[in-house]
Amino acid sequence: MARTLLLALDAGGGGGHATVVDATAGVLARAHRPWRHPTAPNTSGLGIDADLEAIWGALASAAREALAACGAAASEVAGVAATSMRHSTVVLDRAGTTLFAAPNRDGRAILETFEVMERAPADLYDLTGHWPTPVATAMRWRWLTRNRPEIVRHAAVLLSLSDWIAFRLCGERASEPSQASETMLLELALRGWSPGALGRFEVPRAVLPPLVEAGTRLGTLQLETARALGLEPGIAVAMAGGDSQCGTLGAGAVEIGAIAAIGGTTMPFQMVVDRPQLDPERRIWSACFLGPDRWVVESNAGPVGEVLEWFAQLLAPEAAAAIPRLFAEASRSVPGAAGGFSTLGGTVMDARTLELPVGHVTLSHLATIDDPARRSHLARAVVEGMAYAARGNLEQVHQVAGRTAEHVHFGGGLARSRVFSALLADVFGRPVVLGRAFDATAVGTAICAGVGAGVFRDLAEGVRALAAPSDTCEPDAADGQVYQDRYEAWRRLRRAQAAADAAARDAILPTILAGLDRSSGVAAAPARMVGRMASRAAASAAAWARRSRRQAS
Repeated sequence: MARTLLLALDAGGGGGHATVVDATAGVLARAHRPWRHPTAPNTSGLGIDADLEAIWGALASAAREALAACGAAASEVAGVAATSMRHSTVVLDRAGTTLFAAPNRDGRAILETFEVMERAPADLYDLTGHWPTPVATAMRWRWLTRNRPEIVRHAAVLLSLSDWIAFRLCGERASEPSQASETMLLELALRGWSPGALGRFEVPRAVLPPLVEAGTRLGTLQLETARALGLEPGIAVAMAGGDSQCGTLGAGAVEIGAIAAIGGTTMPFQMVVDRPQLDPERRIWSACFLGPDRWVVESNAGPVGEVLEWFAQLLAPEAAAAIPRLFAEASRSVPGAAGGFSTLGGTVMDARTLELPVGHVTLSHLATIDDPARRSHLARAVVEGMAYAARGNLEQVHQVAGRTAEHVHFGGGLARSRVFSALLADVFGRPVVLGRAFDATAVGTAICAGVGAGVFRDLAEGVRALAAPSDTCEPDAADGQVYQDRYEAWRRLRRAQAAADAAARDAILPTILAGLDRSSGVAAAPARMVGRMASRAAASAAAWARRSRRQAS
């Protein structure tokens, strides 16, 4: 029987995925291609460029592999859509030539960001749902205006990376509200470009593309790109959104009040709401969701997956699959990790501060001096610390949204681990719901492709077809009580360690900045300036936070 297939392309920070999804059976095949983004010259090592041609070539190669792996005929593919990392920026001229492209790790606009932060921009947060960050397109435009004015003069359109991939697929220049939310140029309440933000950052309205909702049919696959992908021209190309929002959709969170955590390189929590809801303390983000009448409240536990990978390789450098090995090691310990605590990696989001991530593993060797499982206790302490940070972010979302989710949808690479999913359920004290496929972002992107191709009437129908729950981790009552006590102790520990964290940042930052100088081959003066500006901005943010708390009380 002929199948109805959908192709989802995903351009992430460290590589790209192509996933073939059957509209009824779910994920059939997935292929990955790694990539590295080059350091931008003359940016003190802070700037990172995106090689768009390399990215496109990698995605096309992955698509051909995934299609071949499931024996897909080109005629079976009904629709294609692309998602990507958020906080990416692409500038094209009138001919469609790339003038500038940066991924989400590009921090060249850090000085411009600190300057904006020092002015306590509460009005910008209220408009856009975001506190200033160097990875926002608005900040990069400010940097380009100062440092590359020739790019600004010739700029015809500002896109995200996923917008650019859609342009490459079908030739249409457009963006979508969930991606546009990350630019700091979109007004949340309007789901449209903000005149106030455009004026603040001197961005001409003419360079911003039209906005269309996720699932909109943009056009059809062009001949050249169809050949690169191994497909036929004329296939529907649909608009998708930012990777986190696509992940939330693909994890099954589409109704008002539903919440999803996506455990990837970072770990965002997004609750779906029916109107923009802002944090009075401006700690977390508000953004558009997929669909015209949905928004999200978002908190992020930080580089959970990245740090777990780093620590797993440190603990077991010989392991082929480092994170699964770490989780297996942690499962041999006991709830509470024999007294160990960790604040390594996971954070409780506070977007008002730009701080070097530091963390501690806190323990006494006397607790496990004769215990042959002490390696397992160390692994579990680090993994439990990530779960405590996840709970802190979940609670922030509940507080700002003014409602509590009965369960948490969980997707992303970390959702492959039953050990970690069950631990989250115990720490959260509520069920963790898993979908048929761990790669929720690919599923959400495929749903958008299906809507654009007419396979699904709307996103909700696509969720029912492809993102229905397949498993649930229920919390264990006895372990949950242990974790309730441990979580409160972890919170007290974090508060008590705040001064030590600040001292650690002061001690570590010169080494990192010196490394940036050496890697970029430029003088150390810009890096020292970054350090001074960071200290000033941190003090300013702290003062602003104190003012906010006084006003709130």
